[in-house]
Formats: sequence, structure tokens, C-alpha cells
Amino acid sequence: MSLLKTRRLRRSISGKNSPFRKKMKFTSLAWKRGMLLLSSVTIFLLFTLRLDAHQLVFKAEHLEWIKEDGLLIGQGKVVLEYKDVRLEAERIKLDMKNFNLWAEGKVNLETKTRKVRGESLEYNLTSKEGKILSPEGVEGAIFYRADQAYLSPQLIKLSRASFTTCELTPPHYRIRARSVRIVPEDEVIAKDAVLYIGRYPLFWAPIIVRYLREEN
Repeated sequence: MSLLKTRRLRRSISGKNSPFRKKMKFTSLAWKRGMLLLSSVTIFLLFTLRLDAHQLVFKAEHLEWIKEDGLLIGQGKVVLEYKDVRLEAERIKLDMKNFNLWAEGKVNLETKTRKVRGESLEYNLTSKEGKILSPEGVEGAIFYRADQAYLSPQLIKLSRASFTTCELTPPHYRIRARSVRIVPEDEVIAKDAVLYIGRYPLFWAPIIVRYLREEN
């Protein structure tokens, strides 16, 4: 083969607009898109299998999947839905191995019977137990706020809290207490408690019990 033909052949293969280069770029792009689609399918299947076929919705402005640790991290207007749980926050980290999650920034947790907002949350999707800082919530007819709350389906424990059944803002009355235990649809027990009428404290009691059952 002549030297001129050899040079032309090299140009046709290695040139910027050569069909060979275009084919290689197309193949590389198709491979990357295929891998991205495969990763999405893998994550979806993992959610389906590990969460007992119950649908998990996890939306965010930015998503990160750390395969080695089994962590799904969302940042920016994150929404998580699982069974009857709906959670909104600025950042949510979900451990797919044990279903523990950590949320921070404008946390808003809702279930069929519970609504609570706060600054940060540690929570388990399976047991529905967790801890939330600076909570403001509604439990049945009880409106409350506190420094911290422990949540479970059967009980809520509040630290340095106030609560009321008055729907007005500000409420006609409220009770401030060092600790409060709320047993849903049963009773509220406040310790080291002060009853306020409007802004004014009326009396202190070592313990105040408020029954929530209709018969009481």
C-alpha cells in the first residue's frame, strides 16, 4: 500500500469527524445510559424485595445511593412515603439494611393518627419508634410542643413540654410540665406541672392527669 493511501486511511479512522469516532462516541454514550438505567432498576428491585413488596416513595432534588453501606440520601425538599408514613425534610438519610432514618431541616412527620413537626428526627420505619427535637404536634385532641419527644405507636414521652386541648392561638389554657406522657386515646400524665389560664399561671401540682377516654 502506498504512503499516500496509508495516510488517508489513518485520517479517515482517527479524524474528528470520522465514522469510526462517531460510532465509538455513540457506543460509549449508549453504554453509560444503559448502566444508569440498570442502576435505577437495581435500586427499584432492592426496594421492592427488602421492603416486603410495600411501595417506598423517595423523592428529592438531589439523590445519592451508597451501595457499600446500603444508604439512600436525599437533599432538598425530600419526601419519603412508606405504608401510612409520610415524611418531609430538607435532608433524609435512609439505611436500607434496618430501615433506620435520619432527617433534619423542617421535619414534618405524618401517620394516620399523628402529626408532628420538628428540627431533626431519628426514626425506624418498621417499629415507628424514634426521637424528634423541638417537636410541635397533634395527638388526637392534644396539641403539644416540647424540647424533645420520644415517639412510639403506644406512647409519646415529652421533655420540658406544654400541651392543651384548646384549638385557639394562643390557647385559653395550657399546662407546662417537666415531663409529659401521652398514651393515645387513654390519658396524659404531666409531672412537675403548672396550669396557665392565658398568660397567667394558676397553680402548680406535682402531677396532673388528663383522661382522654369518653367515659372519663
